[in-house]
Amino acid sequence: MEIGYRFAKQGLQQGMSPSEVCAYAKQHASFAGSMRKKLIDMLDGLELSKALAIASSALLFSGPRDLLHTTSAIRYPVFVDRQNYTGHKPKLLKTPVLRRYVKEVLAAELRLISGALIIPLGKSVTAALRMLIDDGLLDSRRCLLEFPHPSGANGHRAKQYASMQSDFKRTVKAWFEQQSG
Repeated sequence: MEIGYRFAKQGLQQGMSPSEVCAYAKQHASFAGSMRKKLIDMLDGLELSKALAIASSALLFSGPRDLLHTTSAIRYPVFVDRQNYTGHKPKLLKTPVLRRYVKEVLAAELRLISGALIIPLGKSVTAALRMLIDDGLLDSRRCLLEFPHPSGANGHRAKQYASMQSDFKRTVKAWFEQQSG
């Protein structure tokens, strides 16, 4: 969020329009830093760039954003005891207001991008998507469930990714074949 604010301010100072400022801030803030590099490496390892007919998944973050839509299970800032909410305490789906947000707001947003492959980063988001799948609000074939979060705080990331990489690759390939055929 702080990175987004910094780039929004910079865009405003450069005289960008409000919509340009939003795009500029989102481009620079989405999974910024080492987390972005880890995510790009994981996506390239799934041959996502090949399915999208681009050289590397890095282009999703640096060029036109028509192939990438980033969001969060809860896309607005949430604080618990004055701390940024991480999706774990309290449990996302055990908290009525957050659960309702997932069912109403996230589900509606995902319907708007019905042709998109969904890559939930981490266990909490996977749980949210599983709830939507179980409720008939989301097609499981478009989801890379159990995809590890690329944060450095996720010490099990590499092991999780390696154990699921071939399944993820099959899902990516099948989804894009279905979309083109």
